[in-house]
Amino acid sequence: MSKLERNPAIVCIIGLGYVGLPLAQALCKSFKIIGFGSNENKVNQLNQQTTSTIPTELSTIDYRLLTND
Repeated sequence: MSKLERNPAIVCIIGLGYVGLPLAQALCKSFKIIGFGSNENKVNQLNQQTTSTIPTELSTIDYRLLTND
């Protein structure tokens, strides 16, 4: 049994734009994903799944807001 099978990896993706979000979508099928973004509205939409343009598999991802605080 490999190390990844015993302890599944958590992948953090910084930036949820045109590269980060599709990457999160592809990787969420195999890994636990934490996505960090700086756009508060987008992060809130992703967390609440309030827009019809968000694929359903993205609901498994934990989204966090990046701030300068």
